[in-house]
Amino acid sequence: MPERSTLRGRRPLYVVWTVVAAVALMATLLRGQWPWLQTLPAQWTWPVQEGLTGLSEGVTAVLKPIARLFASLLGYPMAWMSALLTESHWLGVYGAIVALGCWLRGWRMALYAATALGFIVASGYWSESMNTLSLIVVSVPLAVMLGSAIGVAAYRYARLRPLVEGLLDFMQTIPTFAYLIPLLVLFGFGPVVGLVASAIYAAPPMARNTLLGLLLVHPEIKEAAAMSGANALQRLFWVELPAAMSQIMVGVNQAIMASLSMVIIAAVIGGFNDIGWQVLLTMRKAQFGESLLAGSVIVVFAILMDRMSAALTAHNTLAQKSAQYFAIAIAGCALAMVALSGASISDITQFTWLRHMAGELSSGLDEFVVTYSAALQAFKNAVLFYILLPLKIGLDDAVLDFTWGFVWNDTLNTGYIVCCFIVAVVLFVLARPALAVTAGFLAYVVLVGVTQLPWPVVIAVATGIGWLAGGFRTSIFAAAAFFWILFAGLWDKAMLSLYLCATAALVSAMAGISLGIVGAVSDNAWRVLRPICDTLQTIPLFVLLIPVLMLFQIGEFSAFLAIVAYAIVPSIRYTRHGIVDTPPVLVEAAQANGCTPAQMLFYVRLPYAVPSILLGLTTSAKNYPTQINKMCYSDAMKKTDGRSLPHSAREAIRRHAVAQVLSGESPEKVIKALGFHRSCIDDWLSRYEQGGEQALSTGKITGRPRKCPDEYADRLRELVKTNPLQLDFHDALWTRSMIQILLKDKFGIEVSERSVGNILSRWGMSAQRPRFKAYEQNPAQVKVWLRETWPEVQREAKRRRARVYFGDESTIRSDYHRGTTWGVRGDTPVVAKTGRRFSVNRLSAVSPKGHLRFMVTESRVTADVFIDFLRRLLHNAKRSVYWVVDGHPIHRAKKVQEFVRNSQGKLTLVLLPPYSPELNPDELVWHHVKSQRIGRTVVATKEQLMALARSVLHSLQQNTQIIKRFFYEKHVRYILN
Repeated sequence: MPERSTLRGRRPLYVVWTVVAAVALMATLLRGQWPWLQTLPAQWTWPVQEGLTGLSEGVTAVLKPIARLFASLLGYPMAWMSALLTESHWLGVYGAIVALGCWLRGWRMALYAATALGFIVASGYWSESMNTLSLIVVSVPLAVMLGSAIGVAAYRYARLRPLVEGLLDFMQTIPTFAYLIPLLVLFGFGPVVGLVASAIYAAPPMARNTLLGLLLVHPEIKEAAAMSGANALQRLFWVELPAAMSQIMVGVNQAIMASLSMVIIAAVIGGFNDIGWQVLLTMRKAQFGESLLAGSVIVVFAILMDRMSAALTAHNTLAQKSAQYFAIAIAGCALAMVALSGASISDITQFTWLRHMAGELSSGLDEFVVTYSAALQAFKNAVLFYILLPLKIGLDDAVLDFTWGFVWNDTLNTGYIVCCFIVAVVLFVLARPALAVTAGFLAYVVLVGVTQLPWPVVIAVATGIGWLAGGFRTSIFAAAAFFWILFAGLWDKAMLSLYLCATAALVSAMAGISLGIVGAVSDNAWRVLRPICDTLQTIPLFVLLIPVLMLFQIGEFSAFLAIVAYAIVPSIRYTRHGIVDTPPVLVEAAQANGCTPAQMLFYVRLPYAVPSILLGLTTSAKNYPTQINKMCYSDAMKKTDGRSLPHSAREAIRRHAVAQVLSGESPEKVIKALGFHRSCIDDWLSRYEQGGEQALSTGKITGRPRKCPDEYADRLRELVKTNPLQLDFHDALWTRSMIQILLKDKFGIEVSERSVGNILSRWGMSAQRPRFKAYEQNPAQVKVWLRETWPEVQREAKRRRARVYFGDESTIRSDYHRGTTWGVRGDTPVVAKTGRRFSVNRLSAVSPKGHLRFMVTESRVTADVFIDFLRRLLHNAKRSVYWVVDGHPIHRAKKVQEFVRNSQGKLTLVLLPPYSPELNPDELVWHHVKSQRIGRTVVATKEQLMALARSVLHSLQQNTQIIKRFFYEKHVRYILN
């Protein structure tokens, strides 16, 4: 009976693999007669993408009002936290965080927090870090609450569990960039969108760990609570959640890491100056040292928040009480330093001690690449030719004389099949049928290649595994998913992703589980592994891509390394946590039975940790598609660029390739194995037929000497900086024809007008919209303002704790239009507008803290109107006000001067140098208002124009981050120094 029962349990496995083998055999034998078994014809695909586009547009139209309301509500805590962290004295924030660490876990946590924050101060990114911290402080609690609610709901209602798990799979596997556009459409542009994106990305790990922790609560604990008379809610909140707190805190840790890993995406779609934006800027410039420094700030934040969140679950009352007085003392010292600090330590922007090290790191990496380029290339080729390429296109196409030293022929093919058959028979004899059929299928995959598997085989395998894992419903879902990929026209790209995912999954699982076991067994090993895991999981992947691409260039190997580096961390963490979190009852029982440490590990701790290990593998698998999407290459791999190889290497490649073709090998297989474009082999064969092997040699590359040598670059740049009118030209703007004449007259060089553009581009110049400046401006007065007047105003305002505003007034006209619209080529679109001309006037004041005050009026701006605006500006003002304006006659009118004197020092009027509008950031406010809405909208009446101007200015008033960003522009940045 037992044997019969065992056979009955294994019968579905035999059925599955029998069907898969039959399908594989049929597809392999018949794909020559039926090509559609290998590649589905394009006319068979469905218009899935168009349908999804229409569906998404309909859904966003319905959800957009709700999402905008939700975004407006989230904007308040985001703005409050940003104001608290950015406007508070940095010493106060520093001391508060250190005191909090001391309160949670004594002087060691306080020392750790002080060191971490000291690194951030020394990096010069304190202000940007506070903006990031304001995002994280709001997004992490939101993700924790959302994820906990989802996990509890899935635990309480078992019928919802499959739906919840599918939703979590969707949230974790969909590439980040795929839902950026829907988020922007639903929530608009701004920091709140980055907050929502971070919460969406960070909620699934919290939900999964909450569900796992509740499911792992021992049944005896639940029974004891039920016997005590507790109802369902009481058992949940008083017994089950506290019992699962250890696993839940792993979810909190993962939520923090996930939220911090999203700071670059949040910066892209949020549009505010945080540390993610700094990483993005330096990454675009390929400045590895600078981007690593900014990314290290994110890592420091992640580790600090992880340690503090873990300290919340510690219950060492004596340590907490002894640390309370120390924490209060730290906070008191910080407040005292804030009160007594002078200009030497109050300006946080002066601390940039680590910036020079970043530049040295970048240059060091460049030298390393140059020195060890040959060894790196050899290592890359070895992994690519002997591991990745056979898995991708199979042994039959990958094993060539150029790569392996011999050619895969029919004899080797037969021997390989015979050896695989013998191994399968031996495994069957050893009573390992499941392992036998699995090894046979893997051997078939290696022979054919993942990307060249017939689609019926892949669908049959997916359906069979789904049946074995979850029954009929899971198999139907797996089959439907793969059929959807097939008929959507995405099969080839999906197989490339599957090939990379499978390889990375194998490496990540083996290495991650092994390192997790080592970290669980040895505390010293975990002290080394833990910061490495924190770094890999939180540092933006874009930062890691820069050295990977510099070392190994674009390609599958670089993608493979990036995926493994990012996806190995969950396997390590979850494996270690599952082993360490083994219940003491099981450990004591094993010790009582005389188990050795090795037996304890393999027979007690590892079996108990299986659910946690599987969750880690699942979480790692969720990261693979995202990382493939982030790799900057098209269709999963670009063709090898031979221009990046040395001349000798290119010559050797050409000779070997031609020799392989002459020996009878297919040109398509040869060029496919090398990774070059198909047309290359035709060109090499043609050259060999015409000139023999000598024609394949690399000759000296020559070309026409440049008519305009580079030594003239500096002189031409200086000439272009001057006014063309000074050189007897009729126009004030440089054109290519004018520079063509300049090159001929000054240097005696005759070039075509088209070549002028290439020369200017080569010398670092481009066509730009000029900034106009009045002739009447006195440069000496501008220097006095920048070096003496403004610093004195800044010091005086700081001493009096006054607010500083920059103000101006301007006219908003009904006939001002700006922007473009789409239309049929050759038929200029026509937009109807009113022929009447009317205008309203705007007065506004803007501060570096992000405050905006404005007034829109129909009347002409006179001294009385200006004084009325000043009264509004001073209304309920608790601090005195410095208002910086230009020297317009209204600002210098007697009425205005008398009003300033009567304010009893509450208002101080400061005049900018004459004819210097570029020094006033309020000009940027007006430019933003015109370009965003007013210039793109058609109004019919003055009342509509008034309402539109107030609406746009009020919207800008609510978005303090945009206002603060005005002060980072080049000509007004002096205000922040």
